[in-house]
Amino acid sequence: PPDGAWKVDVGASAAPAADAAPPAVSVPPTADFFEHRKGFAVNAPATHAVVGYTLDNPKPGTTRVVLLDLKSGRSSGVVKTEGVMAPLAISDSGDQVLMRRDEFGFGASDRLELWNVSSEGLVKTWKMFPYGDAQGADRDVKWAAFLGPNRFATVGGKGRLAVWDLDPVRASLILHVDDACAPAVSPDGKYLAFAGDGKVGLLDVEAGRVAAAQALPNRIAPAPALAFSPSGKRLACLAGSTLYVWNTADGSLVRDVLLSPIAVVSHTPPAWSDDDHILVANQYMIDVDSQVRLWQYDGADAVVGGRDGLCWFLLPSRPNQPGAVVPARLPQPGALQALKQALADPNFFILKAGATVSIDANGIPDASRRAQVVDALTAKLAQMQVKVAPGAALTLVPSVEPGKEKEISYRTMGRGFHTDNFKIRPQISKIKFMYQGKTAWESGASTLPHFDFAHLGPNETLADHVKKFEQPNYAFFEQIAIPQLLSKPRPDGSLALGRSQVSTSGV
Repeated sequence: PPDGAWKVDVGASAAPAADAAPPAVSVPPTADFFEHRKGFAVNAPATHAVVGYTLDNPKPGTTRVVLLDLKSGRSSGVVKTEGVMAPLAISDSGDQVLMRRDEFGFGASDRLELWNVSSEGLVKTWKMFPYGDAQGADRDVKWAAFLGPNRFATVGGKGRLAVWDLDPVRASLILHVDDACAPAVSPDGKYLAFAGDGKVGLLDVEAGRVAAAQALPNRIAPAPALAFSPSGKRLACLAGSTLYVWNTADGSLVRDVLLSPIAVVSHTPPAWSDDDHILVANQYMIDVDSQVRLWQYDGADAVVGGRDGLCWFLLPSRPNQPGAVVPARLPQPGALQALKQALADPNFFILKAGATVSIDANGIPDASRRAQVVDALTAKLAQMQVKVAPGAALTLVPSVEPGKEKEISYRTMGRGFHTDNFKIRPQISKIKFMYQGKTAWESGASTLPHFDFAHLGPNETLADHVKKFEQPNYAFFEQIAIPQLLSKPRPDGSLALGRSQVSTSGV
């Protein structure tokens, strides 16, 4: 990146936004109970979309691709082909689709194909292995998108973001990003936002250079998925359970929102509806400025945000029941009115700067550790300008408790197929805010690893290594992120101010 401060001019899409949402488009029923959706993409001008379905058996499997004309509200064709493939992107003109081999196993998603849309359906133009020089999972194509009519980009191969010319097909530049990064193309098509090596940045596609980059608020940003707001003035990055929002002009951080207990979908970018509202986890609308979980939208299994702020919901297809792609302009006036009323209540936020919290550490079974846990949480709250005092209406409750017994297996290298199995009881560290007998927020972590390579020390056995997972994790209370703002828990236990159903007739 150039020397000096972040200074970039990101513009909106050149195409004006339509006043009204176009009609919903019907998607044919699935052909079989075992046929599953793989891939849903809408092109940049939101004129065409593609949905993929796969059936694994009989081998080598079958792929069915549904093409949709979003302007006319009709399906423009269904194509079947042998093998298990998934659509990753559709061109701005709607006449080209990037398809990826999508089979089970490491290195089984390594082939990329370009299919042209013609009067005869989809015609395979070429196939390539963008990261064919790598081995195993590093060969896989993790993400792909068109960059205008003459380029496309891919991510894979240990985080290599490659920009490719289309005719002839060749890589014009390589940029190292996070291996699981899902970049974003700006509304004006000029920039590609990325995250990697603890940084967030913007790549000037035409110039072939990094226009700006800076450190992420947290160097550890799992599976960063990015998205530009419709005006191009804001950039969001969803990493783990945290949503970061920046001004694109100067790179200043606008918001740092902790989304838990919302279950965020990995590798799924958020969808902006306007510069103030963003949809996460395919259903929860966040009001960025107030950080309030504004509304919940049920019924869809995927959503793509358009460059003009239109949200495209994909309703699932089933045997003998068609699905649909439903466009919607959000949030609705009723949702905004509910937010206005909530913010007018001075007691709406129970946790904010100036609030008072009590800490109940009786859930820590080791009494000698309770003071350490209380001190760590008190220090975190003090950084948020929150006081700790007994008797407060909002109580922070840390706890450690044994989880269910689990069996884990290890295969020792150099010993063929020999495995060692162990039964362990992991320890669960939890933290939650309680308000008037209801849980307002909670988070937790298990000592059981998701994936573990056991590198044994001198005189250490595998049984010794496994025993470590049964020890309480008190560091959790020093590392856990606490939300800056917390609203009163809803009487019905819902996570948002209200909810709506998405159907073929709209929201």
